[in-house]
Amino acid sequence: MVLAAPLVLISWGCSSEQVENAADVTAQGLDRTGNAIESGSKSVGATIKEAGSGSRLEGTAATTGEVIEKAGEKTDEALDAAGEKLKEVAPAVGEAVEKAGEKLQDLGEKAGEKLQDLGEKAGELKEKAGEKLQDLGEKAKELLDQGTAKE
Repeated sequence: MVLAAPLVLISWGCSSEQVENAADVTAQGLDRTGNAIESGSKSVGATIKEAGSGSRLEGTAATTGEVIEKAGEKTDEALDAAGEKLKEVAPAVGEAVEKAGEKLQDLGEKAGEKLQDLGEKAGELKEKAGEKLQDLGEKAKELLDQGTAKE
């Protein structure tokens, strides 16, 4: 799948610069998402702590609030790390797109040349086959004429 990705991007018409820009935008989106999750989890955690304050479940609520806040922080860290990794690999993916595009272009040119050669050879074979068929037709006619003349 990883090897097919550059070909897919080429078939969509993406350049290496577009791939790198898309990776940067995605990384920024991951960072913003992580920040939003962390902020939301802190808010939910604080709300749970407040709701449990002064009740029999105060300790449980405080622990639950802490766990939710920590989960939000860890999620943010994971998304930030994923965004950084994406930024790191973007140039390599961009280069792969460029190289794959060049190879496809070369293959297209070579295939075009081969198809042209095959077309020319097919034309020559058609001519030769036509000549042979014409010769065979003439010989068959001669044989029929000889056979009819003998009768």
